[in-house]
Amino acid sequence: MKTLFVCGDSFCTSDSEHGPNWIDQLSKRYPALKIINLSTVGASNYLIYLQVKHALLQDCDYLIYNATSSIRQEFALREDHAAIDDYSRYLDIRSNNDRAAMISTSLLTPDRYWKNKFKSDLVKQFFKECCDLPNLIEKNYIYIMHTLNLIETSKITWAWSQGGFEHKMFSTNSNWDFSAYKAQESKINLWDHYDSKQPRPYYHIEDQKILASVCEEYAGILQL
Repeated sequence: MKTLFVCGDSFCTSDSEHGPNWIDQLSKRYPALKIINLSTVGASNYLIYLQVKHALLQDCDYLIYNATSSIRQEFALREDHAAIDDYSRYLDIRSNNDRAAMISTSLLTPDRYWKNKFKSDLVKQFFKECCDLPNLIEKNYIYIMHTLNLIETSKITWAWSQGGFEHKMFSTNSNWDFSAYKAQESKINLWDHYDSKQPRPYYHIEDQKILASVCEEYAGILQL
């Protein structure tokens, strides 16, 4: 059985309370394909890179990679004496893993999901007083470009989306060069369809027609 790994943020997770996401549709459409979803709510571009790194180490046949906003950061919950970072060290909001050492969250709204897990007020103050947005964006561009290069050189079949990176809902600067990876890029960006009136933690979109089009788009790029 061939495997497809999905790496990304909340737009790529499943939300059983609000109907099937595009990944659920993909799984139903291709039952002979084993889909492993590593995506997590609040994932940063660095954490998504770790997801991709893990997927490639598993010798996956297909990979879907979605980038995210630049205002995501990783924070330590406890000391676990790890010698090397890995995606498995990070807490998923959908699990009750008390052994997780790290979380990834938005610097703008860290208390939305993690208020009882760490000092979210301190994080908001840190973002307001100590972070420089141009600096964050440039670093995230490097994360994304490195991840894309890592996937491209692996020679697997893959697809991707720029996702929330410098998305038009909060940025007017779109001068970031991803032209070398245009052939694998989805023409549909899930962030374009974000419903801000639905304040839930997962994939944020309920329109099944949109989700079906995303499923169709990735199936086409991957030639499933």
